[in-house]
Amino acid sequence: MQQWVPLSPTVVGSTFIEGSSLFQSSTAQYCVDQLIRKESFTGESITIPCSFTYPEPKNLIAVSLAVKASKRKFCGDDTDIIYNSSKTTKFTQHAERLSVQYKLGAKTSSLTIKDLMKADEQIYCCRLRVQFSNGNSIPWQNLIGTTVVVKGEKEMVLEQENFIFALPGDTVTIIARFTFKNQTTNANVTKCNVFMSTEDNGCEDEIYRITCAQRTNENIVFFKIKNSDYSHNGFYCYSIEVSLGEYNYVGRNSLRSQLLVLKPIGVSIINQTTEVEFSGPIIINCNFSVQDIISAHSAGDGGTLSTQVYWMVGEPREHFVYHPNEDYILPEYRGKTKLVGQSDLLLEDFPGPDNITLYCRVAIRFCSRPPPPNFIDSILEEGPGTLIRVQDGTVLRSQFRLGSSSVTQLKLRAAETCFLSAFL
Repeated sequence: MQQWVPLSPTVVGSTFIEGSSLFQSSTAQYCVDQLIRKESFTGESITIPCSFTYPEPKNLIAVSLAVKASKRKFCGDDTDIIYNSSKTTKFTQHAERLSVQYKLGAKTSSLTIKDLMKADEQIYCCRLRVQFSNGNSIPWQNLIGTTVVVKGEKEMVLEQENFIFALPGDTVTIIARFTFKNQTTNANVTKCNVFMSTEDNGCEDEIYRITCAQRTNENIVFFKIKNSDYSHNGFYCYSIEVSLGEYNYVGRNSLRSQLLVLKPIGVSIINQTTEVEFSGPIIINCNFSVQDIISAHSAGDGGTLSTQVYWMVGEPREHFVYHPNEDYILPEYRGKTKLVGQSDLLLEDFPGPDNITLYCRVAIRFCSRPPPPNFIDSILEEGPGTLIRVQDGTVLRSQFRLGSSSVTQLKLRAAETCFLSAFL
């Protein structure tokens, strides 16, 4: 996303997020959260993030991080360790290509492998060990880990979001971006299907097949689920055929997106400014407490693993005005929004129309307390919305994509038009 810093934006309200950093407590449980799969090309780099939680009793004296790599379906014994924060061992296969960032205070880490080789195709698992003053220690890890796939010159990489969070009634869009090594030209998708499965096995036991489409002039495919409900929860994998010049590419992606249609608490526990008037760059407030949200769901908080903020528009909710993945943002808002102070929305320009409402959403992944133990759960909540009014005389510029052409409309408050939000 384009970085934009206003000289003097209007600030609506003040931002205070209790517990915006990862929650730390002696009641926390042992959990490690990782991406299921990542793909890249030979010679390039890949980064695998991990987040984790653990109890912090008074007799805790040390925490160490190890990274394990295995050719098997799960990370095995200590012989698979390729990095250990408590040792200076060098591992031949990865040598100087491996680097690890470890932030104990934030309970996060990331593993980066440079100059990828086909031999790097393995499962990588983050493993923590806590040591206590009585001499005892407890190791734990993510058993599934992150599967790394390394593609060659004549192959394509398919990228999907690991998790798609939604509320009942939303129109959900699931996107995949495909890329080629040393190629930036837009390709032509000749066949596109999505497979859905209720089991996390790369959609091998597909329940049904959905036809998908290519977004105009982009190497992106997508499909939509209207009026989503809990029956749509599952794993969605793309299978596409693409022509680019004289080459044809075929790919089926087991790097799936897990759709989680989640039940809200029913009472808003996210605070937003009720109404703002747009006359120039503006910051719209969104306040919440992670612990209050988890407590409202009567979920035992065993430690927060991640918190993600989105901003949406539409009745029903369908489009993003802010999303960490720019591919999901409405074309008219791309490069015009960013987060400020963890959750507030900086709106550089407003494409209109007057009197629309923007909604702040918060997705939380956390380690639940027993029962069951060490189980990673998710919550999605939405704020009451902020109504955007346009100051009299403000000119709004909206981009509407009609087929392959783009039309710019100038409109005043008295001349409102329908808000077109087509990805096609």
